[in-house]
Amino acid sequence: FTHLAAGDLFLYDDRFQPALGLSNDINNSPLSNDNDENKPTAAVIEFAVTGINETEAITLFKRFSSVLVRTEALVIVERNMMNEILEEQGFQQSGCTTSECAVEIGTLLGVQKMITGSFGKIGNSYTIETRIFSVESGKTEKTISKTVRGEVDGLLTLIEIAAWELVGLEPPSELFSFIVLSESVSNSENSDSLSSSVYLSRNYPAKPMLYSLVLPGLGQYKNGDPLWKSAIFAGVEVASIIGWVQWNKQAEDIRKQYEIFGDNHWSLRSWVENTLLNPIAGLIPYDDFKLDGTHKLELHLLGSLAEEFGEYISSDSLTAHPEWIYNDYVTVLQDQHFYENIGKYDQFVGGWDDILQYYIEEKTVEDTIEIILMTPNKEDYNNQRSRSNDLLRMANYAVSAIMFNHVISGMEAVFTNQRNARAKAKQSNTDVGLYYDPRNKYGIGGITVSYQW
Repeated sequence: FTHLAAGDLFLYDDRFQPALGLSNDINNSPLSNDNDENKPTAAVIEFAVTGINETEAITLFKRFSSVLVRTEALVIVERNMMNEILEEQGFQQSGCTTSECAVEIGTLLGVQKMITGSFGKIGNSYTIETRIFSVESGKTEKTISKTVRGEVDGLLTLIEIAAWELVGLEPPSELFSFIVLSESVSNSENSDSLSSSVYLSRNYPAKPMLYSLVLPGLGQYKNGDPLWKSAIFAGVEVASIIGWVQWNKQAEDIRKQYEIFGDNHWSLRSWVENTLLNPIAGLIPYDDFKLDGTHKLELHLLGSLAEEFGEYISSDSLTAHPEWIYNDYVTVLQDQHFYENIGKYDQFVGGWDDILQYYIEEKTVEDTIEIILMTPNKEDYNNQRSRSNDLLRMANYAVSAIMFNHVISGMEAVFTNQRNARAKAKQSNTDVGLYYDPRNKYGIGGITVSYQW
């Protein structure tokens, strides 16, 4: 950034000669900066302060000065060097609030432009007014006046915007993510000039996002978007919730139906008899047609069997104790695992009461053909399970839609909020100033008007 330190100031330009008595030869100076040759030189004097404590005023002034340097539009005289020059000239900067005084300081420093201004507090509003004028003519070139309501820290962002606008540059767009225009442009008047005064308030993009994360469409409503936009997000939310509830309910109803169907048409006794005790001849060649296969059921034992073998035991034990199926103390645990196994795996096909009507299905899986042992009841059972699972899958999609609806609504609310803030900040701005003429009895040489859009 362009910011003169002590050595730079003494070697930079013959415009500083009135105060320093420097040589005109700068071309041979190793410290001269070619990039600064076409930039005006300027100095910033202390701002007048009303209603703000000294610590806050110093912080605000430093922020304003640092942003001016960051704009790279001017060559700003380093403050310590400026104070040193003024002390050498026997000039006291404190109390210098008029244009005439600022012109005198600018003449001593040998700069082309002077920048001055004020910070103030009125009620719950903080203001900044700053102006830049020509040292040679005394003409006020631009005056910026802005007001923010709330805490003093809200003035920090406004100060940055004012500094960029003062030098005629567009403020960085990210600054407008934190403020929003709340009132129309008005004029403010002081002894030197008339200027536009824009009232702003703090803008928090996270607020509409939080609104939409809680209730999709609410962030859009708070942003002042068309109602149709809020209605879309709200409609997706309602439809997704209704779909989730209905599909879950239908899936649950079908689940109860196929479980009752399975209880009525599949039994542990039939499974052991048809698979081990009196195996179906046509199914014996199939490797999966056996009790102690890859998958297992869990048996619940009672009485003396529970004392000897434990309360729960694997169905593989039926290979050694097939007589248990005739004992009332042995039942199969009918949990989710059970209802999945009897319909999914050939190992349990012998338990269906229509096993004598079995048939073979061939299913192509990638490069192989899978053999499936089926009965009419097993097929009916599987169709019911498939329908229930499809509805559960639809319910899961509805939950995903709800989540995405919240996220998309939140992101859109933030994007729109920031876009609106930037658009409002770029509205037209009118500056009206008085032309300062030191030769005029009243110091007024005319009126300047500028319009920016």
